[in-house]
Amino acid sequence: MSSGNPITPISSLPTYVTPEQHANLVSSTPSSFADIPPVLKHSQPNVRVTLDPPVPGFDATSTTDGTLYVLT
Repeated sequence: MSSGNPITPISSLPTYVTPEQHANLVSSTPSSFADIPPVLKHSQPNVRVTLDPPVPGFDATSTTDGTLYVLT
């Protein structure tokens, strides 16, 4: 396991596809698997995430409300 921080804040969402779009993209062999965007597995608006145990740089005082996106 890496000793770096496992969480990286981002200022905008990366390009992503739905599971259905992903199925269409991989229904035939793509020219490059690197060109397939991540899949949106779940989104949840109006959340506050607390990490326990805390991760360096993200303690209980550094919370914010927003939308949680789970991409794979």
